[in-house]
Amino acid sequence: MSYMNHPSKRAIRDNWCRPLIRFIREQLGHKLTYLGLPSPEAHDILCWLEHIDHIIAFQCRDFPAPSSVAQTKDEILKLEGKLLELERQGQIDSFSLYDGYIEEVLLKGKDTIGKPYAQERMVTVYNLDFCNGITVPLCYYDENQNRHEAYKSDAIKRLLEFQTSVASRTGSAKFVMFLTVHSNFFPDEQKRFLEQEQNAELRRYLARIDQLPRVERNLRTLKTYIYQMLTSFFRTAQFSPEFLPPIYYQGATSRGRPNWLVHFTVVGAYNRNPSSIAPCLQSTTTFLNEKFLEIRNNRFCSMTTPGVSENNARNSSVAAFQNSSIFGQLWR
Repeated sequence: MSYMNHPSKRAIRDNWCRPLIRFIREQLGHKLTYLGLPSPEAHDILCWLEHIDHIIAFQCRDFPAPSSVAQTKDEILKLEGKLLELERQGQIDSFSLYDGYIEEVLLKGKDTIGKPYAQERMVTVYNLDFCNGITVPLCYYDENQNRHEAYKSDAIKRLLEFQTSVASRTGSAKFVMFLTVHSNFFPDEQKRFLEQEQNAELRRYLARIDQLPRVERNLRTLKTYIYQMLTSFFRTAQFSPEFLPPIYYQGATSRGRPNWLVHFTVVGAYNRNPSSIAPCLQSTTTFLNEKFLEIRNNRFCSMTTPGVSENNARNSSVAAFQNSSIFGQLWR
């Protein structure tokens, strides 16, 4: 999967994620537990290896075909070989590898070969690098060959439920979630979101961007959609969320056309209270009115869009985190 090691991916992995992961490790005082979709080459794991000691990984066999034991296990075996070697070398303490799509494994509770999904430890780094749009469903079949559809949102919600279960036993949890999705936004879901959203701040923002050109409007609607969805998921799971500036970038070309992706970074902290709904400490308006970052010569710069009045974003993940409300109140 060459798209996993595209120059833009490497810039984000090396110059945005790695400094933040290093800083989080220093804050927590121990190595981190990773959960993600690393690809058979394990690019992100290898890049962040000095800060990670436990790995939970998902690898499908034949993307985008529905999972089947009849498909070749080449991709699974390649990733497993890399993880086994890291374990033998003492570079990681342990790993769990699940055969199948993350959405399917989490909703069925087991992978393609029947291995139950289990999470006994706190995940401190999520890297959910999806190949397509946030609203694209995954088709899978249960044991009775009944067809089901799973969404990436289902997977994220389930992951946070597992995280809450661990946090309720330990009494604390601090983590970062990296989420990468295609900038395409299904028109039907966009229309539904615009019609149903009740939050006054979000509605005012959506009304303000309504006159922008289609690409710019859709990009900011996607940002609002992800913010609203993940904020709801985090708070319901008793985690306070904080969004760092999103990165809009051109990925690998597919069928002769460039893919435009958005990388989101969300920092979370367990914040249980009597209502069972964690507060959001971040200003919604401040986040929405902040510029996207773009990549220039492996560096991150605020993306200026003609006709759009937005505030510059911090171009350092560590600086953005240190300046956040969640860092000052729940992390430090």
